[in-house]
Amino acid sequence: MHALRSPASLDWHGLGRRRFLRLLTTIGATAVAGSLVTACGNATSGPLRLLVLSPSQATTLAALAQAVVPSQPGFPNVVQAQVVQRLDEELWLSDSSIQDDLRAALGALEWMPLAYGHFTRFSRLATFEQQALIQRWMESRFDLVRAIATNLKLVAHFMYFGHPSTWGAIGYDGPFQKLQPILSEQRKAYAQRIAGGAQ
Repeated sequence: MHALRSPASLDWHGLGRRRFLRLLTTIGATAVAGSLVTACGNATSGPLRLLVLSPSQATTLAALAQAVVPSQPGFPNVVQAQVVQRLDEELWLSDSSIQDDLRAALGALEWMPLAYGHFTRFSRLATFEQQALIQRWMESRFDLVRAIATNLKLVAHFMYFGHPSTWGAIGYDGPFQKLQPILSEQRKAYAQRIAGGAQ
């Protein structure tokens, strides 16, 4: 198990150009094909089981995602689109350095409002305040701040719009062949673990 690095110690410039691109390329390719829909996503009750993200990181991610995805009628919320669970699965299948970077980014984003005149964490702000901060951070003159906000927003969008529950709202009919995705052994293992199987 690798110790988490502080956000200040990370090479965020390189993160935006290398590690996040590698992560987003992998996630994007599988999301379009619909292969991220797993048996683990069918759970409708009980606490969310996660293998990579902590409960506090999951809360931050859910708040961020809900602030940046569509809220119009007909669009699912982030729980229905399984944004947190699906990103946790992708991280579990990823290199530990990518896991560390994502968790560090979420931790930084949760506390950044304190440096911008808010006396509370990101996940406790009203949605309109979260949206305003995200936009401000994406336009920041600081590379670190821009990288955190922009990359996390992109990840949330990939997870959200890759889920079949969003496809009807955006006019996407789904994969041409209409075949159910075939899960890899790694995805089956993840589903077993979050369902309470092997630890």
